[in-house]
Amino acid sequence: MSISSGAYTITSKLNGLPVSCSLAEDRSMTPKRILVLFEDGSNSDKSWDIEEDDGAYILKSKGNPVMPLERKLFADLRTSSRTYLVQTPVIWMLKPQNFSSIVNVNTEEGWALPDDAKAMWQVDATLLSVPPTDPPRFPDNDLFIFKRVESD
Repeated sequence: MSISSGAYTITSKLNGLPVSCSLAEDRSMTPKRILVLFEDGSNSDKSWDIEEDDGAYILKSKGNPVMPLERKLFADLRTSSRTYLVQTPVIWMLKPQNFSSIVNVNTEEGWALPDDAKAMWQVDATLLSVPPTDPPRFPDNDLFIFKRVESD
């Protein structure tokens, strides 16, 4: 299962809730937290821009590349979404298995949620609970579902 460039929603396999930047963020240029969001039926403002290049991915929430910071996930507003003037965006690897684990290609840290994660919980960037095996056997809190957003 390969994911091509485009717009997607990303939900947690653990609880079926979408993950993205909060819909009510301040207007500062500080990094914005990637959270588990409430399911309100509208995913139009929760979509992600995904750029694929030879099996590696840049994941953008609200047009801003996602990065780990202090073992949590954030959207980096300092990185220009087109020119990357401030810093190079983090490259992620998606490891599909009907669901995908999302792993930083440089550090092997991945996206994860604790077992009791609820809406408004911040997504962790940490070493995953189970090291990759062949075939991979990650727990649900380390797996995410990508659904392509169809344009009107």
